[in-house]
Amino acid sequence: MAAVVSSFNDTENQLIENNLRRCQIMSKAVARLYFAFPARDTWSYKNLGAITVVYDNAGTYSFKLIDIQRNGELLWEYPISKQLKYKEECDFFHSFYTENFAGGLSFADENEAKTFLQCVVQCMNQVPRNTKTKSIISGPTIIPSVQNNKGK
Repeated sequence: MAAVVSSFNDTENQLIENNLRRCQIMSKAVARLYFAFPARDTWSYKNLGAITVVYDNAGTYSFKLIDIQRNGELLWEYPISKQLKYKEECDFFHSFYTENFAGGLSFADENEAKTFLQCVVQCMNQVPRNTKTKSIISGPTIIPSVQNNKGK
């Protein structure tokens, strides 16, 4: 079922593989991650990187976004479950919905997006129905901005 697209250069591939060495990479693509939170009608840019679908040694599938511009760190992770609502909005943009937030992936390449979608659907069909959807790195968080209006 592996659907790994190789549009990454050797350095980027090494960053991805080093970070995910305990996982089987099922699919990977360059994408921007967006969240619609708390309002689900406005997308906010979150990160850019290599979005992957991985299968780990615990027997679970998940999305992992890896920073390929700097150090290969894990930027975001979310488990794939039967309850996840994943949708192709157009050739380059996919959305997914959970109880708490909506997310979106804007792909750099439409062929990668299509391959990624096929992989996600296959993985969702293989996930047991009772799989929990708790994320190691949660959905979006709100960081209040502090503004000092004194003297204005």
